[in-house]
Amino acid sequence: DLPSKGSTIELEYTGTLLGQKSWSTTDVVDCWLSQLQGLDQLSPKFTENEIDGSKLTNESFFTEEYCTSQLEIINKIQAKKLIMA
Repeated sequence: DLPSKGSTIELEYTGTLLGQKSWSTTDVVDCWLSQLQGLDQLSPKFTENEIDGSKLTNESFFTEEYCTSQLEIINKIQAKKLIMA
């Protein structure tokens, strides 16, 4: 059944990287980052900061603050898009 107009629904989102903690930095760049519309230009920063699957899936490490300070993402929408992907 579809919810009626104006009703509230709840979704559980697990992200696109569930189970990818063993990915290398190259895997993250080639298989994940390259698929995010408009964010593939961040590949050099991901490589420079050695963002692998373990770092990317660590919610305590890969935060909006990390994206803006270490990856130098100025656009907060892009930073949120990265951490929510």
